[in-house]
Amino acid sequence: MSRLFAAAAGAVLLLAGLPSGLQAQDLSPRAYLITPLRSNAVTVANVFNDGDLHFEGTVPITGATGRMNMPNVTLYHSLSVFGRSANVTATLAYGVGNFEGNAFGAETEIYAPGSSIPSSASP
Repeated sequence: MSRLFAAAAGAVLLLAGLPSGLQAQDLSPRAYLITPLRSNAVTVANVFNDGDLHFEGTVPITGATGRMNMPNVTLYHSLSVFGRSANVTATLAYGVGNFEGNAFGAETEIYAPGSSIPSSASP
């Protein structure tokens, strides 16, 4: 019994020391909600971000700003798999970004349309 307690205490201490490196995840709506079979849902969302970009000396870019707009549509369908409740989601997203900044001493602008938006502006 004491070995089990020691192992559990060690696991708790290990997990208590790691929270700074752990990240949360965004759950899709209705992910863990048990819904009637063959239920459908459509979710429409928009994410808009506008502000300064801080590279903190990692790249020679100063005065960087960005504006991103990312609308998306998600389709949800519930079903039964081997007698258990399950769901399937499909998301169609599109993003548009405008980035500005001084790279290597020159004013640089990037317009990034499409489903893949760069995480930072680069020359």
